[in-house]
Amino acid sequence: KPIDRHSAPDPADAAGRPRRPALRLVVLVLRAPVFLVAAGLLGLAAVAGSERLLVLLGLRPAAFGPGGSGPSALALAIVPLPILVGLVAWRARVRHGGGWARALGLVVPRSPGRLALALALWPPLQIGWTALLAAGSGVPLSRAWQLPPFAGTTLAAWIVWLVVLAPVAEEMLFRGDLFARARGLLGPAATVVLAAGLFALSHAERGWAQPLSVLPLGLVLGAVRLWCASLWAAILLHAASNGAVVAVMLWHARP
Repeated sequence: KPIDRHSAPDPADAAGRPRRPALRLVVLVLRAPVFLVAAGLLGLAAVAGSERLLVLLGLRPAAFGPGGSGPSALALAIVPLPILVGLVAWRARVRHGGGWARALGLVVPRSPGRLALALALWPPLQIGWTALLAAGSGVPLSRAWQLPPFAGTTLAAWIVWLVVLAPVAEEMLFRGDLFARARGLLGPAATVVLAAGLFALSHAERGWAQPLSVLPLGLVLGAVRLWCASLWAAILLHAASNGAVVAVMLWHARP
């Protein structure tokens, strides 16, 4: 029987046997952490290298740490995000060639009415869910909505990180790359749940309060990604949700 060289065969091992679904699922689950670790390490190297260069030039890298002692948490949070976007786009281009953007879902959203409804309804619900978790854990709202100790340019950079960079990078990974790789392996509902779970776990560096806070967001983002057949829809909703959180923080910080 002739072989169709233009078909897209299932992933196979070196002997040509189809890879087992369980193994494919393990690879799929580990893919997001690998991307995050790689971007984090490259970001750490970039920030530390920049700090070292400033020291060699006789400049004081105050923006990277107190007294130039080391990179700040904010710099380490910001720098890996464009690196993550680049890694995801690179791997998608390797796999899909010129159609990499469409494969990730970077197309005009369908069902704009559903997207508009989600943009109107979800941000207030996210605020309410976060406040409910804070109340349940005994955390005062004044503390839950407390701005980080930044001012001026640093505060502006933090807002851009939270409202622009994080939504783009995280959606590229969790609702872009993961959704594309899950095709043919998981159903739509399972893909949404898996992406939301990994998305929540990626926020667990400071305990379980933050993962619980963003888990419903991850589920809604996955649903919007499916309903609108577009990654841009998920990015917009993620940005709107984070923007609502920033707005509440700024309101609580008013004189």
